Amino acid sequence: MTQTLALFIDAYRELNARKMFWITLILSGVVVSTLLIIGVVDNPESTTSFDSQHIKVMFWETPIPLPLGMDLEDILKGTFVYLGIGVWLTWAAAILALISTAGIFPDFLSAGAIDLVLHKPIGRLRIFLTKYVGGLLFVALQVTVFSTAAFAIVGFRAGAWEPAFFLAIPLVVAFFSFLFCVSALVGTITRSAITSLLVTMLFWVLLFAFNTADEVLSMPRVTNEIYVEKLDEKLIELRNADDANSKIRVPVVEKQLVEATESRDLWRKWHSLIYGIKTVLPKTGETISLLERQLIEKADLPDTTNNNNNKNLPSISSKMAAVGVRTADVIVRMEDIYLNRTVTWILGTSFIFEAFVLSLACWVFCRRDY
Repeated sequence: MTQTLALFIDAYRELNARKMFWITLILSGVVVSTLLIIGVVDNPESTTSFDSQHIKVMFWETPIPLPLGMDLEDILKGTFVYLGIGVWLTWAAAILALISTAGIFPDFLSAGAIDLVLHKPIGRLRIFLTKYVGGLLFVALQVTVFSTAAFAIVGFRAGAWEPAFFLAIPLVVAFFSFLFCVSALVGTITRSAITSLLVTMLFWVLLFAFNTADEVLSMPRVTNEIYVEKLDEKLIELRNADDANSKIRVPVVEKQLVEATESRDLWRKWHSLIYGIKTVLPKTGETISLLERQLIEKADLPDTTNNNNNKNLPSISSKMAAVGVRTADVIVRMEDIYLNRTVTWILGTSFIFEAFVLSLACWVFCRRDY
């Protein structure tokens, strides 16, 4: 236990010595300081309730009206969720963290550094896992400081003490760990910090590509599924009608149904393929979406995260519109699909991937001669 603690202390000292750690921490302070400079001011020239209050940034009163039904508390919470989590912690800070931690294993495996540790009575597996957890400390400390500062600022400024802000700590660390395990594996194999960083960034781009493909393919799949359902209903209606015009239209609708069913099955096939691949890969995008949904729900903010999956409204053809397919129905069906993806699927399968990659990295670390 004492030896493990010594390794953790050494990992902390290593992080503390890295300039990138302090640069990221300072930038986190700059980002969270936006919660201090954003305010709300009354508009004396207002003649309607729509623009009775404007958003204020430091000493500058912006022309942006405060959305109806929102107050300073909502503005500060929204800034934390959409800017702090959605932009800073999961993009900019994550990239800086990958840059800073990419050299942990290559530097450790360099001549002299590992020899000193291996001479001690410590198992190689424990050494590797301690180093890995030490790397996660980089993100854990950053997110803890960021969330605590945001919690205090929103509490003192708006009187809203929101414990939900601390949900960012475990979920952002989990999000980063899905990438860091790849960095650890590549760093252990190649002993190159640059290679480790490049491969990890490429892997992140690959995850983003599959996530985008999932979103893009789900839209025509859902649209065609609803189209087939509407055609089924229309066909039943026409067959039960007594007028001659309805009887004439039955073969036309039957042909449309066959074509629509083939199109639906094709989109299902490709979307299911992407979904299957995503199942065995870590879900970085869904992990952050899960965090944002939880924060929005617990902070009583309007939910706009689902719309991120529908940036482009589905294209409804005239044939589809003629049988009752509506854009709103497609969007609601897609939102239900994403909201019904369970925490077990999002996090459970991601942790299984991480465990597999870490097991492989541990095997390489333990079997290699140094």
